[in-house]
Amino acid sequence: MYLLALATCVAALSHCALAGKVCSRPPEVLFATINVDKSVYDVGEEIEYTCRPGFVPNNGQRKYTCLPTGKWPLNTLLCLPKRCPTPGSLQHGKIDFIDHHYQSSLSFSCEPGYNLVGTRTSQCMADGKWSGTLPQCQPVTCAPPSLPEFGVLSYRRLKPGNVSYFLDTIAFECVPPLAIIGNETATCMENGKWSSIPECKVVTCPTPTGIENGFIEFAVRRTYHYNESVSFACQDSYVLDGPKHSRCEKSGNWSTKPTCKGPCKIPVKKAVVLYNGEKKRVQNDLKEGIQHGETISFFCKNKEKSCAYTVAVPCVDGNLTLPACFKERGFFSSLVKKDPSDMKPCEEEHEPQQYNKPAFNAPFDALRSFFHYWLQQQLLKFNHLSLQGFPHGQHQSNRSPQASCHRPGPGPAALSPSPAASPSNPRKRKRAGPAAGGGRRERGWDRFEQLAARPGRLCAGCSFSAGRGPGPAGPARPPAFSRSQAR
Repeated sequence: MYLLALATCVAALSHCALAGKVCSRPPEVLFATINVDKSVYDVGEEIEYTCRPGFVPNNGQRKYTCLPTGKWPLNTLLCLPKRCPTPGSLQHGKIDFIDHHYQSSLSFSCEPGYNLVGTRTSQCMADGKWSGTLPQCQPVTCAPPSLPEFGVLSYRRLKPGNVSYFLDTIAFECVPPLAIIGNETATCMENGKWSSIPECKVVTCPTPTGIENGFIEFAVRRTYHYNESVSFACQDSYVLDGPKHSRCEKSGNWSTKPTCKGPCKIPVKKAVVLYNGEKKRVQNDLKEGIQHGETISFFCKNKEKSCAYTVAVPCVDGNLTLPACFKERGFFSSLVKKDPSDMKPCEEEHEPQQYNKPAFNAPFDALRSFFHYWLQQQLLKFNHLSLQGFPHGQHQSNRSPQASCHRPGPGPAALSPSPAASPSNPRKRKRAGPAAGGGRRERGWDRFEQLAARPGRLCAGCSFSAGRGPGPAGPARPPAFSRSQAR
């Protein structure tokens, strides 16, 4: 009985203690409201937070209950501002902004030469959208230009349409023969005005003067107006360099005139050159030279490789410079030595080069052999005549009897003294002395020995000793030669 009364008393005391516990106002959440707004909340009473327009809750708890301890649970709710979408691009303009959250603003502007059509600002609304519509940037327009009276100046649009916009261009024209003074075009500027308007004036040029080594075609001595032109030409063998026509300009002067460039004489007497892809003889085919701007190629010899190569030389206004490697050949050298133009090209080892060899070179070797034979006969005659100029017995002391070759004709003993050695003619005797006749004879035989010593030349097979005379065998005849080969 006693225990039951004690339990009833404890329960009553606990109920009285709980009845005395209450919760104060719940904590405030930024940008949020409470559905039940009171100063005191009983234990077990529930409240709910709601975010204001333009804000959205995070993942925190929105409902809370007053605990028996008289306190509210830990609040985890946050209300965040809404975010508006990124605005589109503004053509020929720009958009300035800080962020895209609720109550943020956008500012619109256009590039120079364009006008803004629409609102200049926009704000992010509570529904997450921008206020108004996106504006546009339209180009500035220019009114038609004001033209002078009498219609001497006209213009045309370079783009189709009847309206001129920013950066559009128009071209002006004057009624002939008037000239445009100023810019021939005008541009629509950002302020809606044209850049410049030209004028039309009368422009004349004096009678043009001729050019050196040339003339004016169909020239008439008169005053020429703007944009009229004359044409020039050159004398024979001269080449026109520059524009053929000269025009009267708006400054009252003539435009640049051409010049006449002179031909080039080839500064060699005899040579074979390459001209327009063909071999030509200077002395026959290029007597008049070549014109300005043309090119000829000279043949040069490579002694190490026994081949020939060409060096191109241009004609520049009458000046033609021979290449350093080119050697002009004399008459005798051209007969005993092979011309570089007849040698194989040096490029043949890598990239053969074909030349159009003229037909006249075909029998040239036969002609050369025939001339060798004729030349040796002339030298032998010269030697025979030289012996007759010796005083009696002089050659015996100068010539050795051990010579392996001897000269044909009468022997030294059969020769009579020359009239040049007669005492009655002292002037002739002086010229016939050893210093004159003897030295001349010595030089003749020296040259003959040099020629005969060459293989296949004048006296093939002859040997020479102190006697200096060709042997009994005599000079060898050249290869067979027919008249048909010489043609």
